[in-house]
Amino acid sequence: MKGTAELFAAIDRVVAHHPGARFVLAGGLPDHPRGERRWRERFEREASDPARAATTFAGWLGPEALARAHDDAAILVAPSWHETYGLAVAEAMARGLAVVASDAGALPERVTHGVDGLLVPPRDPAALADAIGALLDDPARLARMRAAARRHHRASPAPFLDAYAEARDGA
Repeated sequence: MKGTAELFAAIDRVVAHHPGARFVLAGGLPDHPRGERRWRERFEREASDPARAATTFAGWLGPEALARAHDDAAILVAPSWHETYGLAVAEAMARGLAVVASDAGALPERVTHGVDGLLVPPRDPAALADAIGALLDDPARLARMRAAARRHHRASPAPFLDAYAEARDGA
């Protein structure tokens, strides 16, 4: 449902055309290390050597570590087939990341295609890779989308997001 297999396939395609691209996979199941290990092992089995070298599995990150990861990134990739709110997308946009996301669930409500990110058909690794590659090929467009993402988030319901983040973090 999160599009992990599609992301793995897209990483291979992106790295083949953009050897300098780097991916950090954050998130997962903090209370289910076996599930995370299975995905990591699947990636190790199926990915090309260049894709494996370009990818870091960060696992579940707390708020400060996630903020640092966002600050080191330019694009958030959200390949979910279904998303009820898209909190990860909203958090990334607040940090100024452009988004490449599936056109599914609540993601189109968060991402304005062509303005602060790109929407692609769900379950389509080729379209996902092409969208990531298009942003990597056009740094000026990527910079415009990053600025728009930050502006978009400022116009969103920040008090709701703050309350949600507090509830999520147990504050």
